[in-house]
Amino acid sequence: MRLPVAAALLPLLAMPAAAQQNTTVEGGCTVHGRSELRCAVTMPMVGRYGVNIELLTNGPGTARGSAQAWLSECGLPGSAGAMVSVTNSSGTTALRRSTADAFSVVCAEVFILNCQSISTATPVACNDGFGGRTRIRVRLQS
Repeated sequence: MRLPVAAALLPLLAMPAAAQQNTTVEGGCTVHGRSELRCAVTMPMVGRYGVNIELLTNGPGTARGSAQAWLSECGLPGSAGAMVSVTNSSGTTALRRSTADAFSVVCAEVFILNCQSISTATPVACNDGFGGRTRIRVRLQS
């Protein structure tokens, strides 16, 4: 096992089993590529969990785009969820519900792409429409 992964697992392994059962982690978003936005979190995970990935938006409702959630053991190929239409209005959008088995650090990512203005239907950079007001939330449930 690589040293950084082992170091990340130590706090989780030291937790009582009850504390590991339900965990919620939130993270921010950054510019990805020319016009996409990437929201991501990493978390240690030991065992089998239900994984819920949500997108939290808080904006004026002036932009929309497509969002896709990815789940993987960090550093390994992952699997993608379905593309979901999202807007930058205030709210929570469930993007993916699945189960995962891991004894490692898990990476959950959401990519927002194909953004456009709602009023004019013209393309906009996703960072302009969603940046600074959008977060990812991941809930692990055993």
